[in-house]
Amino acid sequence: MLLYAPCTVNKDYLSPYDESVDFTPHLAAFSRKSFVFRRHQTEAGQSGPAYASIFSGAQADRHQVYTLPTRLRDDVYVMAEAFAEAGYETFYWVGHPAASAALNYHQGVADGNTVNGYLRASNPRFLEILRRLASDEDYKAFVVTTPVL
Repeated sequence: MLLYAPCTVNKDYLSPYDESVDFTPHLAAFSRKSFVFRRHQTEAGQSGPAYASIFSGAQADRHQVYTLPTRLRDDVYVMAEAFAEAGYETFYWVGHPAASAALNYHQGVADGNTVNGYLRASNPRFLEILRRLASDEDYKAFVVTTPVL
């Protein structure tokens, strides 16, 4: 499972949501083999509150992130924690400072599986994850990534 959470991108400008968009062909190809969230949206235009909402599924009155920078509280349950509890190895490749591990957005990710930077398809660690997924039918991985500003 890969959660790619770009900052400040209107879905209407991405090919998975509009087939007439021709300037995101790699995303279109990836989405044809994926599950694409079509109804999820956040309540805030600011990156920090938006990431807190996306990762937790909660609104700001629950996660309490209203401004930048705000540390995500330990008691806010995030997707990575749910996937970890379900037996997935979790990874956090985040380059966006509003969702950084320093602000506790990486909850549920095992030590050593957090990378401060953008995930590239050629990254050796990511290729290792893909190889393991292909060779071990019992292995499950959940990867969260955001772009670098």
